[in-house]
Amino acid sequence: MDDPDLWSKLSGDLIRFATALVGPDEAEDVVSRGDGGLLAHRSLASLDNPEACMFRRC
Repeated sequence: MDDPDLWSKLSGDLIRFATALVGPDEAEDVVSRGDGGLLAHRSLASLDNPEACMFRRC
């Protein structure tokens, strides 16, 4: 699965997860900063478990 497909698949879950951590006002920013930083350094497809890595970055 390529990066845009994976992002589409998980973005709703990531935002819900971040909402539980930081509240609804900051959740989208937290997700975009965490995953944007990850994507700047490597492709998600190169990771063994990209889903877990995306959630850890939140």
